[in-house]
Amino acid sequence: ITLGRPCVIAQAPPDLREWGPYQFPKVERLEDGRLYCSYHVAEDSVAAYGKSRAHAVSEDGGTTWGTLESAPLKSGLLLPDGSRIREKTPAAPDYRTRLVPGCRLCQAVISAHRCDLYEPDLFSQEESGIHYELLPAGGKDWLPMRTDVHLPFAKRTLDGGFLPYFAFSRLRLAPDGALWGLVYADTYREHTARMAALFLVSEDCGRTWSYRSSVYYEPDKTDRHWALCTGFTEPDVAFLPDGSLLCLLRTNDVHHFGPLY
Repeated sequence: ITLGRPCVIAQAPPDLREWGPYQFPKVERLEDGRLYCSYHVAEDSVAAYGKSRAHAVSEDGGTTWGTLESAPLKSGLLLPDGSRIREKTPAAPDYRTRLVPGCRLCQAVISAHRCDLYEPDLFSQEESGIHYELLPAGGKDWLPMRTDVHLPFAKRTLDGGFLPYFAFSRLRLAPDGALWGLVYADTYREHTARMAALFLVSEDCGRTWSYRSSVYYEPDKTDRHWALCTGFTEPDVAFLPDGSLLCLLRTNDVHHFGPLY
């Protein structure tokens, strides 16, 4: 990997000293060769899920950037059948003034604050599922999609009164044409609550999905903060020439600068 000179796409004003809100950028190359970036401009909070992202485009290979009002039509991951797919994060249902329809399973610590975990089947179909969008080949409108595939040991998290959906954090296309959907979520396994990486695969370009595997957090006691670790978060995968997969997992959180695995 050869890195060039850094450039600024967007940044917060200098008087903003707290965390965010310019964060979670995603850069991709468009069909016409331009670079497109979308990024989050709201608080890093489940209460901000579903809010509009900001958009920028570069026509000179990333040296300079200009803003866009909305995402280009032909953004997202191009699939073998000519369609495109992109992640979608709906607004988290608000439970601050209503009761959860069932008993809490346990509590988890996520970045130094406590959240309540619940069994996913307590909630209605309208408040469940993994949501995303598809643009059919030659189409002019993105179609809302969802899958309700079962994620073993994954639990719904009530965080500050909001109930975020399970979501694809990344979508990756394998050399064999299979589409991989990467999820990280709270799990409750062997009486322990930790975040884990979960992997779904679609063999029909995102129309249907099946569960493939998970990487559950196993304590690494050479890390002296292992007992406080939130778990494995923000996974990404690379498909290697010999057919194996490399998965990168984050453990860094507000407790400490945790290692990558």
